[in-house]
This record gives sequence, structure tokens and C-alpha cells, in this order.
Amino acid sequence: MLTTLSVVVVSMSFNFKDTIQIVAESSLSFSAWSAIHESSHAIVMRQLHYKDISVTPYPHMAKEGFFFATTQGFPNRPTTSRQNIYLSMAPWTFDIVSAIALPMLANVSKEKKLLWYPMVIGGLVDLLNSSIGRTQYSDIVSAYPNKQDRAKARIAGVSIVVTSIVAWYMMLD
Repeated sequence: MLTTLSVVVVSMSFNFKDTIQIVAESSLSFSAWSAIHESSHAIVMRQLHYKDISVTPYPHMAKEGFFFATTQGFPNRPTTSRQNIYLSMAPWTFDIVSAIALPMLANVSKEKKLLWYPMVIGGLVDLLNSSIGRTQYSDIVSAYPNKQDRAKARIAGVSIVVTSIVAWYMMLD
């Protein structure tokens, strides 16, 4: 939903039909980013030899409450704090690629914007959301139990998003 709202704001310069297209594409973008995000966790879990890894890349209810998407697995041995950070923050790799891509889309054709904006905005929203860490199950909370370290990571994530948007705006014709 946050992705859809963000895409609507970005698409204000388009006509109504194009805006509807972007909103529809943003729903697909959410699904794609959920799959990318959760798969990155699963890949790291495999590298760390977790067992019984399962990915649920769509909204669902669990005993802990509502989740947009989840990845679960069980370590064969205790993990270090560095491994927990690696596991929790793996999606940032793809999100940062989105942050780099946004300014590059500033002056592409309208057709390319309609195709790529929803996907790139999805990555930025994912990065912003994971930087904020709204719940105890958020990636950033899992990666950084210490509040001071978490604050530094939040500042870094939000700064990347803001820098990307400012660069995009500055590159517009």
C-alpha cells in the first residue's frame, strides 16, 4: 500500500490513464519486491546452513500477527551477531540498487518511466520501511538489538533514500 501511494505521488506528472497504469504496476512491483526481499533472506539462510527454510512472499497472518511477507528457517548451530546482521540486512543490497537506479530514470522516455518507476519505487519503499523498523520483527531490529547501532543504521537507510530522491529531482529536465 505504501508503494502504491508513493507511486501515485511520483506519477502526478502523468495523465490519469498513465497514473492508473502505474498504480496497477505498483501492485505487481510489491509482489516482486516481496519475493526479492524474502528470497535474499533465504539465500543467506542457505549460506548459513539453516534448515526448513520457507518463504511466504505475500500478506498473511501468523501467530505473531499480520505480515506482508516472511522467511523462516532454523539454524543448525548458533549464529554470531555478524551473521545475524548479514541475514537481516541482505535485502538492502537490492534496495540500494533501486536507490542508484532512480536518478538514472529522470530523463528516460515516458514508456520506460511507466515500466521502471513502480519497480524502483518499490525498492526505495522497502529500504525506507526496513530502515524505520516499526515492529520487533523488523529486519533492522533483528540486525541491531542495540538501540544506538540501530539508530545509525536507520540514519544510513533514510539518507540513502533521501539522497536518491534529491538526485532524481536534480536530474529532471
